[in-house]
Amino acid sequence: MPIVTLKSPFASFRGKASSPTGLTSLVAYPDGSAHFARKWVEPSNPRSLHQLAIRWCLATISTAFSTISSSRADAWRAAAVGVIRENAAGQHYELTGPSLYSLLNMYRLMHNQSLLYDPVPLTPPGNITSITNVTVAGGSVGITATHTLGASDNVYIRLTTALPGEACFARPSGYRTITNQFADSIVKYGASPKQWILPMEYFTIAVNDWIGVEILPLGPTYYPGRPVRDPSIVVYGP
Repeated sequence: MPIVTLKSPFASFRGKASSPTGLTSLVAYPDGSAHFARKWVEPSNPRSLHQLAIRWCLATISTAFSTISSSRADAWRAAAVGVIRENAAGQHYELTGPSLYSLLNMYRLMHNQSLLYDPVPLTPPGNITSITNVTVAGGSVGITATHTLGASDNVYIRLTTALPGEACFARPSGYRTITNQFADSIVKYGASPKQWILPMEYFTIAVNDWIGVEILPLGPTYYPGRPVRDPSIVVYGP
């Protein structure tokens, strides 16, 4: 994935660009403070339950922020000063007020919580220290991990479908929610090590499959920590 470096007077680079023959196209897009380019692929639009839910969340958050008072908007911008996140290339960037508002409220809506209208303390969650095993039984999957989570923390768990084999590793873009409802995949902490049980409603994995596992810690106000991924782990029976 090429990283695009911009020089003055250019500040943004996005959209689709084609070669003179039209045989090759690139899509440019920003991520935080960096810009990237990738090969353009005809996008699919399966209108899946999850896709429609995410679109609803984004539209709801955008509409809500556009209707808050100017003093509240200013408070979110002030709260975002110095809040640093990491993009897909490992580069760090500072959040804006709208992006901080969206970051917290996205996970809140996914977990059936009410929208925030005023900034809240950005209490970071504890950490996932290791993902130890995955088991399947009776249409559900169990994910066991060690952690330093606090009593008010949650975790958001995603998996991949079965990989071709032990030598294959999941890509970051391959992780998906496996339950029909996002809220079912955002679960409470428990004493370490903790096993979380989730219903396999969206896709199926079986014993001896190799999959990728991602666990994202969420703080008391749904401020996300650092996701932990095991890109190749075998599934066991009960």
